[in-house]
Amino acid sequence: MKLNDIKEKSFKFTKLEDEKSLYARYYVYHVSIRLTRLLLKTNITANQVTIAGILVGILGAVSIMLGTLTSAIVGVILIQIGFIFDGTDGQIARFKNQSSAQGVYLDILNHRILNPLMPLSMGLMVFMNTDNFPLLLLTIVGTIAASNIATTTMQFIIQELLTAGDKKFYNINDLHKGGWYGAKQKSAPMRLIKFFIFHPGNVNFTCVLSIFYYFYPSIATGLIIVFCLSLIGSQLMMIIQWHRKNTIQEIAETTLKKILETYGNIK
Repeated sequence: MKLNDIKEKSFKFTKLEDEKSLYARYYVYHVSIRLTRLLLKTNITANQVTIAGILVGILGAVSIMLGTLTSAIVGVILIQIGFIFDGTDGQIARFKNQSSAQGVYLDILNHRILNPLMPLSMGLMVFMNTDNFPLLLLTIVGTIAASNIATTTMQFIIQELLTAGDKKFYNINDLHKGGWYGAKQKSAPMRLIKFFIFHPGNVNFTCVLSIFYYFYPSIATGLIIVFCLSLIGSQLMMIIQWHRKNTIQEIAETTLKKILETYGNIK
């Protein structure tokens, strides 16, 4: 099976050239498409790949928490493998016509589990090396903030999934029209919200910082503090902006847009 044949079916709802993330365009998709070619020869389903990606990502976060350079490297590798699975599941779903509301839910759940784990993994990593309890407490608060944003977003998405039934789930072109996520943010605080809440920026930031810490601990600790304060600040900004076009709903809709770009229109 040729890669071009897989690409033709796997990217029929979106063009790889339109992907704004250089990380996704030049790394994730080029590796994941090759894994897809291997898995298409098996009976493995898209949802099974998604679940495997969730488990691998959790193991990666836990490995970072162990507090050694070796465990951090292992954790980063596992998280990056999880990213590959995150690209492969959608490619398999489109190629095998396995797109479903359940698949969309699992894919979103992957992000919503992994994102809040990032500040906690770094906090425990530092705590294992320095017994820095105030920083651990700050990362716990940051985790709660990230989790609250994720949970609120998930509630909206789950409601959409429950009401979809057997009807055509979402038309991706409708989601392209709006878009807090897709819009260019001019203010630095809003850019921070996008970076620290959404995949893959926040997770890759953690991957880099978890290794960087063992060489420059003071600088890394300062960046962890900035990371957590940004998460907490993002949560406060969400509350403040709640009256403006329902910011959480916009985030949820644009999250669905990103997922549907992976899976295509869901039925």
